[in-house]
Amino acid sequence: MTPEQLLARATVFDAGPPVGLNGWLYCDPDGNLLKELPSDYNQYNYTIEKRNESAWAICDCRRCLNTETDDFEYESSPSNRTEDYISKTRFKSIEAAFEFLDGWRKREYIRAVECGCMPWTNDPEERKKIIETRKVRK
Repeated sequence: MTPEQLLARATVFDAGPPVGLNGWLYCDPDGNLLKELPSDYNQYNYTIEKRNESAWAICDCRRCLNTETDDFEYESSPSNRTEDYISKTRFKSIEAAFEFLDGWRKREYIRAVECGCMPWTNDPEERKKIIETRKVRK
């Protein structure tokens, strides 16, 4: 099978890491990792998944990104998804999904910084100092 044939059959694409998690920034607004991450970090990567012949969704485990609220919301079983839910969480092409995710990631980065998220570090002493700084700011 050629690479083109494989790509045509693909239904799930890795869309990269979340901007931040648990108060730590893991990547810049373009999705580039800031530093080496914890070993279990890849389990949090976003995916773009094909839902039918003409619909794609940006996913985070069992949640899909809602284009109106800019938030992920739980995705129920197919028979329980409303037309309203589908209209807010689906894209007509994979390109449109990646384009929306890129813009969303930039907005999410700004929100994370405004909320006090700090760049991740693997150095336990450096993390401790950052956590202490956060406590003082609150």
